Order: sequence, then C-alpha cells, then structure tokens
Amino acid sequence: MPGFVLRHDARVWMYYNGWNRGVTVPYRNSIGLAVSDDDGLTFKRAFEGPILDRNRNEPYIAVLPTVLVEGSLWRMWYVSGTRWVRVGDQYEPVYVIKYCYSQDGIEWTRPNHLCIPPRDDEEALSHPTVLKVDDTYRMWFCYRSSREFRDGPGAYRIGYAESPDGLTWHRMDDAHGLEPSASGWDSTMTAYPYAIDVDQRILVFYNGNGFGRTGLGYATFGRTS
Repeated sequence: MPGFVLRHDARVWMYYNGWNRGVTVPYRNSIGLAVSDDDGLTFKRAFEGPILDRNRNEPYIAVLPTVLVEGSLWRMWYVSGTRWVRVGDQYEPVYVIKYCYSQDGIEWTRPNHLCIPPRDDEEALSHPTVLKVDDTYRMWFCYRSSREFRDGPGAYRIGYAESPDGLTWHRMDDAHGLEPSASGWDSTMTAYPYAIDVDQRILVFYNGNGFGRTGLGYATFGRTS
C-alpha cells in the first residue's frame, strides 16, 4: 500500500506499507521504499527488505509514514503498534503515532518517541500527515476505538494537533478535526487524511464511510490557526 511520496535527487521516492501474515496475531506491517526514474510512472523496490521494521520497542507494527526533509535532516512520523486486543472472536490492533529521523531517508534513528498520547488504552491513532506552516508543525491524523469501529460509534474520526518543534504536540481535535457529516458518503466515518498546502489554503483529502468504500473527498482549512 502506498504510504508517502516525495521528490529527491531527480527521483520520486515512495515509502510504502508492506504486509505479511502473523501466527499468534493476524498480521505484521513494515515500511519499504520504492523509487521511480520516470516521474512516478513506474516504481521498483530500492531494497528487498524494509527500511523500517518492528523492533524490541515496537514489536507489532511500523507503518504509514509521513516525511519532511528539512535541510540535511529527514523527519518521519509513523504509526507504531502497541498491542492487540481481543474483541469478540477476533483481534484488533491498537497503535500510536511516533517519530524518527534520518540523514539520508534510508537509515532511521528511532528514539521511541510518542507524539500524541491516546485518550484511553483502546484508542488507536493512525495515518499522520504533517505540514510545517510558518513556524508551526500541523498534523492531521485519524483515531478510532478498538470496538464497533467499522462504521459504528467507535469509527474513525479525523483529529488535529500542533507543535512548535515536531516533537511535543498539543492535541486540539475541536479546532481543525473533521467530524462525520449529518448524512451521505461520510456520515459514519472520516479517515486517512492527507494534507497539502496550496494557494494559501490547506486541503485535507480523506476517506468516507467503510474506510473509503463510499468515496474520497476533501476539506479546506485556513493556513493559519
């Protein structure tokens, strides 16, 4: 699954999400890198293995990155699985948003830094998308419960946070989050945001009901808080 795309050194880099089956848990995720030399028409894997995999601090999932390049520093915010909870007859993953950094976009230093603490031990935070606007880092993400989240009362909602340094975040969902509409294609779920800064506006693309089964839309936010 594609995760994040950027241009670097005349190539298009795509960080993607790899899946493989688990035995004691349903699956495992890692982050791979693919590159394109034809402006994104075709891609090939940069390596056979992942560039960000599970480790002793993050034993379940490392996936869904967003990457900013600031001078010689590459910065990544990504999703890290913390545990699985059994709900009824199946396991559901719980995950949070963490931070790591690199000098080349390939070898990453992972300080096990938690960006946004969950509100309870079954809240899952996913799909960060980060912009630096003037001197403020702005993050849209989505969050859900571990129960009744498939278009139920625990379904994904889009949240929001700000940070002066990309490390310490202040969660403020009510300011620039996105609740479901009263009716229609995004009336039970808003999920998987991706933000771009264009023409003095921030456009946040997102999925609707059924994790995107009903379509893809966007919301417009002001460039300043």
